[in-house]
Amino acid sequence: MYAQLQDIVDHPLPSLAVVGNLIIIESLLSVDNAAVLATLVGDLPASSASRRCATAFLGLICFAGCAWCLPRTW
Repeated sequence: MYAQLQDIVDHPLPSLAVVGNLIIIESLLSVDNAAVLATLVGDLPASSASRRCATAFLGLICFAGCAWCLPRTW
């Protein structure tokens, strides 16, 4: 493990490239999710649309939290 960390410290550009690619991919996926959510609630009345949109975002946050925590328990 120490050798891997030392490699990151010695050569930071490949590691930063990986992090940058992850940021770009996550940003694109977030935009895609927002577009799908907007399409789904577009035909609903305004009062119902805002409530369902908030519920969907809450579900998204819960799902992302579970996906983040689950591999750490294995």
